[in-house]
This record gives sequence, structure tokens and C-alpha cells, in this order.
Amino acid sequence: MKLLNKDFLNKHSNDFWTENVAMTLYALIKTQRPKNIIECGFGYTTNFIGEAIKDIEEEEPSYSPNFTIVDMFANQTAHVHREDDAMSNIIKDLEEKDLNNGFEVIKKDMMEYVSSDDFRQKTYDFIWADFGNGEEYLEFFFKALQQLEEGGVLIMHNTVCSALGRIFILEAELIVRQNLGLEMINFVESHKPQQNSYTIFRKKFNAPLYGMYS
Repeated sequence: MKLLNKDFLNKHSNDFWTENVAMTLYALIKTQRPKNIIECGFGYTTNFIGEAIKDIEEEEPSYSPNFTIVDMFANQTAHVHREDDAMSNIIKDLEEKDLNNGFEVIKKDMMEYVSSDDFRQKTYDFIWADFGNGEEYLEFFFKALQQLEEGGVLIMHNTVCSALGRIFILEAELIVRQNLGLEMINFVESHKPQQNSYTIFRKKFNAPLYGMYS
């Protein structure tokens, strides 16, 4: 992985709290070789997704996936200028990768987008959700799974170790028990004070999706 060098780490801030998750995403993409990728929440991981795509393209020139990035790009932190610089650097580095199929950036509220016809008319085999703190997780979960292809994965950040995230996980576990076409696994970064967990869902096969109280 070319990104793991001092120049990259000095250039890009780790304030996004996803430096370890980024390597997981890279490995999953390299293994799965998905054809339709969507990142819901732009940030540090964006470049690792782009790097995985580019590395596969070099190994397999016919590989040309669609990569969609959805984010409002609205900074709400005390380090606005630093974050703006980091985002500009990530976009610049992504452009320099010259991906075969390029990438599409959609500036829109996440829940508004997944409720739109634009989202419902597409399917994905790799969905990375890095937004929010749990309030909208369950609604997003159902909408994302509807568009997830058989064999595809949905990865959601900041799940197990936040109050609202834990509520979502409890409900998701009940849903998975009722839906044999789904499987899930949680990961915890116990050394971190925040944003220290993520959950991977895999759709084993297409089946009717039953809610918790069905």
C-alpha cells in the first residue's frame, strides 16, 4: 500500500479517527474487487478506497468500478481551516490517481440522498457509511440493504461504542437473527476514546428483509 509512508501521514490529518478502518477498507476492496462502491461521508478513508481501486487496476487493467462519494462537505469543527486543507489534499490526491472510471462526488445530505430516486435506481456491492452518531443508522441500514447486491458488504462506523450506536446494534442483531440472508460482525478499537468501532454486514443472498417486529 503506497499510502503508508511519512509523506502521506504528514500531509493528511488523523483527526478523522479512521486511520485503522481505512486499512480494513483497503483490504476488503482488494479482496472483493467490488464494481459499485459508495462512500457515505467523505474523509481520511476516501484516499484508501481510491488507492485500492488503483492498485487493482494496475493488476487487472479491465477492472473499472464506479466510485461515488456523498457528503454535504459542511465543516462543523473548531479546526475548520485545517480540515478544509485536509479535504482539499484528499481530493487532489484522488484526482492524481487517474482512476479508470474516475469518481463521482455528490454534495447532498446523506439521508436525503438515500431517500432519492438517484440512490434507489442503483445497486452497490460495497457501501461504507461514515456519518452521524446513531440517530439515523437504522433508517440508513434498511435503505442501504435494499440497494446492496448479493455478496456485497455494508460497513458502518462508530457503532458499538456510542450510546445511540449500541441501540442500533441491538436492533440490528435482532434483525440479522430473523434474516438468514444477512451476517454481521463488530470490531472495537479499545485504545480510542471516540469513534472506536465499526460493524460489517454482508448480504449472503437476496431475501425479503424482515424488520424487528415482523
